[in-house]
Order: sequence, then C-alpha cells, then structure tokens
Amino acid sequence: RAGEILADEAPIVFHSTWAMFVDAEAKRVLGSSTLAPDLDGPGLEVFGPLNSLYAAELSSGWLDGWGDTIIAVAPVPGHRAAILGRLGGPSFLPAELVRLQHLAGLVGSST
Repeated sequence: RAGEILADEAPIVFHSTWAMFVDAEAKRVLGSSTLAPDLDGPGLEVFGPLNSLYAAELSSGWLDGWGDTIIAVAPVPGHRAAILGRLGGPSFLPAELVRLQHLAGLVGSST
C-alpha cells in the first residue's frame, strides 16, 4: 500500500493538484489522488518516460478539458513510477524532485 499512500498524500506534501502511482510496464494506474486524470494504458504515454526523474510542462489540451500542467515524474523500483501534477504551475523545484525521488525509493523498498 505504500504507493497508494504516496499517491494519496503527495498533493499535500508537494502542494500539487494531483498524484498517481503507476505500473510503467503494464501501463496501469495502481493508485491516484482525488483530482488525478482518469488515464490508463496508452493514455499514460502523455507523461513521457517513466524511468527517470524529471519535471516537464504539458500544454493546455494535453487531455480534453485540462489546462497547462506541470508534472514531476520519479521512477519507483519494479517498473513503477510516481507522477505529480500542478495545474498552471508553479514549476517543481530541484529540492522537490530530490524529495520525491527519496519517497519513491522508500516506496520501492517497502515492497
């Protein structure tokens, strides 16, 4: 349940709009926060590679009805990933990415 807990609590910890915990290999959402987009399968490809730590901007319309979104992606051992999203920004700071990577590592070591 560590990945589900991360997805539930990350919006509070990182002041993001939503969070997801996904199986990158199976392209399946394993857990998500309340305001996360409803994506699965090929729809997850919009986030780009899920095997490295990075932040990126998704332009308005990346998903029908969604505006500009800043995302942060952190790989989790076992072909999984944590994805955070902020509608309209601000950008994720390098220190936030380091914290996200640390938490993703803890999730990976708990399973």
